[in-house]
Amino acid sequence: MPDEQQQSFFESLYHALDADANEIADGLFLGAAKAASDKAAMKKRKISHVLIAHPTMPEKHPNHFRYGRAPLVDIPNFNLLEMIPDALAFLREARSKGGKVFCYCAKGISRSSSLVIALLNALLLGSLPDLFLGGVSPARPNAKAEAKEVRLLDEEGSWIFLLLRGMTTVSFCRGELPITWLRDRLARLLAANPWLGGRLVRKSEAVYLSFGCDADAERHLQLLGPDVIQITADMPYELISQQVSGSPAEVRSGMDCLQNPREPLIRVSLCCEAGDRFALIVSLSHIIADGRFG
Repeated sequence: MPDEQQQSFFESLYHALDADANEIADGLFLGAAKAASDKAAMKKRKISHVLIAHPTMPEKHPNHFRYGRAPLVDIPNFNLLEMIPDALAFLREARSKGGKVFCYCAKGISRSSSLVIALLNALLLGSLPDLFLGGVSPARPNAKAEAKEVRLLDEEGSWIFLLLRGMTTVSFCRGELPITWLRDRLARLLAANPWLGGRLVRKSEAVYLSFGCDADAERHLQLLGPDVIQITADMPYELISQQVSGSPAEVRSGMDCLQNPREPLIRVSLCCEAGDRFALIVSLSHIIADGRFG
């Protein structure tokens, strides 16, 4: 197959699962612009609301669905946090009316997936039976995932791509630390999406994502004290970014993960503040978050 037709890991995964619009949580779909054009398929899935994670993509069927927009720009220093309040209000409006939401961008790989991760973090500590995370289950449950190795595209395994550090979101919360509950949810997430618990390995000149055998939530979950990282909800965004960047809460670069296979590609951290305040930090490697550029 010519290089220009070779699919990235995510593209081949989505194609294999027939998941242009994949229901990743109860009533919450994630996918690509191609699926947003298929009105019949969206109606069949009973989608009522559409959230576009892009500044200029048009509303394909404004007479049939309620549209919202989060104008994400695909640049490293874009402030995703600014998009959360309006997008979260849109999700809650849909939920209150019994609706289902489809969030998409061009390919359903970078912008929309980052937004959905951030939104689920924001909902994570809510009243879960009444929110999207209450009914999370694998779209195709299986007893045990077999070990697999998927070769990355040449650009995905290039030194430029491998130098990128993790994509990270921070949510500030109040209450008792939900360690047991979060460990259980993370274990279920890894079981449903085993590639999240994968490792990067190099064979000859190629880089592979090896996954399917290690779904241990403990490897990806950690509790950090103020002696390790100090962030508070009243800090400016730039200062929070500086504190998190390079800290133990951030997933290391692809190059570091290659050199040390024990480095996780997803990391969930609970960071204690004063009193009953804490921060929930989720960091995801660019290698498995972005897939193919373009």
